[in-house]
Amino acid sequence: MIKNRSGKSGVLLTNGPAKMMQAFGIHDKNWNLHFLSDSPFKIDLEDDHRKPAQEIIADKRVGINQSDPVWANKKLRYYVAGNPYVSDMKKRNYAKNNGWA
Repeated sequence: MIKNRSGKSGVLLTNGPAKMMQAFGIHDKNWNLHFLSDSPFKIDLEDDHRKPAQEIIADKRVGINQSDPVWANKKLRYYVAGNPYVSDMKKRNYAKNNGWA
């Protein structure tokens, strides 16, 4: 993952969706608009691997064109409060446990 991100590590490795895809070596958009079940990718949703979040934040999305302020300001972005791996998270807001209980 570090090699795929040109030596970036720690929070800079995956703090944002595009950076995460780059770290996984996914550099194109061939899988856009495909069902996850029809792709080679898997997400582990087993209960024994889950961590409860201390707080979930709903906020406006980052980098959305402001030409349509109604959609640009809708709270369609959800993330764990204090998690440093979220794009645009300020260092002062990092939680010691990354926001997980």
